[in-house]
Amino acid sequence: MQNIYGLLIDTVSIQKYIYSSNKLKENIGASFIVEDIYIGLMKKSLIEVFGRDYPLDAWYSDKNYSFQMQNNASLEFEVGYIGGGNALLFFKEEAKLKHFTRDWTRNLLVGYPGINTAMACKEYSIENDDFKKYLDAMFEMLRKNKNENLLNTVVNKMNISADCKLSDYAAEVVYHDSEGSSFISKLSKVKLEKADDSKMKIKEMCLLKESKWEFTNKINELWQKEGENYVALVHIDGNNMGTKFQECKSLKDIRKLSHDIYTITQNSFKKLINYVIEKSDMLINTNHFDDEKTRMNKDNKIPLPIRSIVIGGDDITFICNAKLGMHLAEKFIDSWISDDESYPDLSACAGIAIIKSKYPFYRAYHLCENLCSEAKKHARKNSELIPNSNWLNYYILQNATSKDIEEFKTSHFGPYLLDDKNEDCQIKKFKMGMNQFRKWPKSKMMLLKNFLQERSDVEEKLEELKIQGWELPKIEYKTNYTQKGWRNNKTPYLDMIEFIDFYPQELIDNTEEEK
Repeated sequence: MQNIYGLLIDTVSIQKYIYSSNKLKENIGASFIVEDIYIGLMKKSLIEVFGRDYPLDAWYSDKNYSFQMQNNASLEFEVGYIGGGNALLFFKEEAKLKHFTRDWTRNLLVGYPGINTAMACKEYSIENDDFKKYLDAMFEMLRKNKNENLLNTVVNKMNISADCKLSDYAAEVVYHDSEGSSFISKLSKVKLEKADDSKMKIKEMCLLKESKWEFTNKINELWQKEGENYVALVHIDGNNMGTKFQECKSLKDIRKLSHDIYTITQNSFKKLINYVIEKSDMLINTNHFDDEKTRMNKDNKIPLPIRSIVIGGDDITFICNAKLGMHLAEKFIDSWISDDESYPDLSACAGIAIIKSKYPFYRAYHLCENLCSEAKKHARKNSELIPNSNWLNYYILQNATSKDIEEFKTSHFGPYLLDDKNEDCQIKKFKMGMNQFRKWPKSKMMLLKNFLQERSDVEEKLEELKIQGWELPKIEYKTNYTQKGWRNNKTPYLDMIEFIDFYPQELIDNTEEEK
């Protein structure tokens, strides 16, 4: 059998492209584009090269995950896999590969400015080459090409150009929406236009096409009450997934793992949306959300208080009402790790940034990633004691500086363990503490918060509160915190007081009832 030619494509700086705008609609549209370059745009170029439409999901839908080119010498093209912002394609002829590369990159530059990609191509012998070694060599070539050939994919503005109000580029095209018409950059216009396509796609995935519920593209429609401008940005990522993919020895193994994990992620998000809809009446009646925003709009639709931004293979990022962030992160992870019995060792970590709605998205996403990374460190640190553990980390951003965030890390009691293990940082104890603090007057909680932060005469002040009838939450910790408030530079109580307004009691009670 003659050799074939592989093309490995990777999208560079995905997060920067998606989150560079502070407009939710742009972020959503950008996320859709990152997927579409491997679907719609790729299909267009393949038709140009081969004169026919190749099914790009054949590798995904074939449950045998077999390498068709291995058995069919006449096949001109096959998708190895698509996922995680990259794609592996195989061509029978090198000339066709080059033709595709020219056409696809030209369409990318014209249609989707701002997207950067890197590529690597290498000849492959189906009969003689070890696939794992071949793919490793391809990724090494890709890494070098990323470092050497990063090009500008947006036309630079001139001094006489007007500035786009949404980006740092020239206002070069007219954009029409419900607010009127304005000149913006082509980069921003394309993102905004694709947001509606994203909405349709996610509605179809969640089977909401004919439903009264809909996903919003507006950050102020997430059920926030008047004067409450906080939202939760949630990033969840599977643990040790890179290792699982590295252990794949064949294309069939990679295809199966990619298919299964992506299916698990999609199923878990659908279950999460169904859960929100199922509990909507209870949520609306809690008085924690805006009644007007939970009613039908002019299109006879009710906006959901959650909106996905990225649904990847083993990771997901969504934005929601700040009072739902931690609860929905818990629900998603619980569903994700238990969706497929053939993967009993799945685990995940979450980073939750409680931010003001006008806070820069790019910085918020990086904060989420850092919080998630801290949670993953705890998962690795405790891997022998608690294998495949799931952790959650948060930060409430109130005009904070980098220094504030670093100080928070030193005193923060989390990350929090989601598993049912008797650890002091177990999230169950965190929620029990919040519920017990709800019996305290706000003034007493603030008094406790102040002298815990000052760390001055804490033991005496705790005794004074106890005499007044306000005892610290009665929770069984391995370490005794009730006497001095602090032990080993840690206290569980500041987190509880800080987060109490962002986790309604009804949701905590509802979770315990379900268990």
